[in-house]
Amino acid sequence: MLNNIGRNIILFEELKKILGFFNSAKVEVMLLRGSFFITVNDLFFLTREMEDIDIAVRKRDFEKAVKIVKSQGYVLVKSGEWAFAKKGSLAALDIHKGFFGDDFFYEDEFWRCSKEISVSGFKARVLSPPHQIFYSVWHSAVHHICFKRKWMEDMARFEKIYGDGINWSEIVFLARRLRVEIPFYTFFKKQAAVSIGFVPHNVISELCPKTVSGKFLLFLYSLIAEKNRKISEIGHLSKFLFSGNFIAKLRFVANYFFPKRDFMERRYSFKNAPILYLVRPFLAFYKLSREITRISDERILKIL
Repeated sequence: MLNNIGRNIILFEELKKILGFFNSAKVEVMLLRGSFFITVNDLFFLTREMEDIDIAVRKRDFEKAVKIVKSQGYVLVKSGEWAFAKKGSLAALDIHKGFFGDDFFYEDEFWRCSKEISVSGFKARVLSPPHQIFYSVWHSAVHHICFKRKWMEDMARFEKIYGDGINWSEIVFLARRLRVEIPFYTFFKKQAAVSIGFVPHNVISELCPKTVSGKFLLFLYSLIAEKNRKISEIGHLSKFLFSGNFIAKLRFVANYFFPKRDFMERRYSFKNAPILYLVRPFLAFYKLSREITRISDERILKIL
């Protein structure tokens, strides 16, 4: 408990500094996940585990935001994500460029429905209740395919904050719009199984796949989820499954093998773009084939 409180104090103090710099530069900041919880409830400040500071900025402000944090001693971590660590500090920071990776759909809607709050005198924004819950479940069930207890406990925290003010029909509507009913159905089923928080039964029923293809997709998703700790970059498999129609899936595959230049420079710390584009498909294919072979070998050994 004390270690958790101590870390949260460090992260909260660092968050206030970041908000101060961003406020001065007129960059709007959205508080996400743990950053949201520790600022809106004193009990959650004491009990909610945090690994880093999660914030989002508008697409137009992203480059300015990166320059600001770098000027304050943060360095980019080699991961492909916009994750930063601060020299000589426990502080870690994730700046989200859009709410769903580099896909900017619904960005304007999420920002328009958000509201401004004060954090020790500094301005910040928080998502609307349905958007807050939707993003939290998407992060767990789609981005990571990981069902950590603390992420499920976040649903109980949302219930404590919002009470009866949660628009569940809006969450179901968004899940259908983004074609992620199955990950959301799985998350809510697992949450109900361990009796954490409350999700209306009709919400789970509406998200449950009814068609043969939907049930098959649920089967595939469940297999992937079962191996979630053994597959690196598991989110890519999830996003491929739920990336929409055939054209969208082809676009996803193309972006996976030939990602944007800034991603490859962050991932590989190498700025020779032509060489990166030549090497990346082989690296990606090697990683995928190695994962598939290893999992197949484990399955065969288990059978034998």
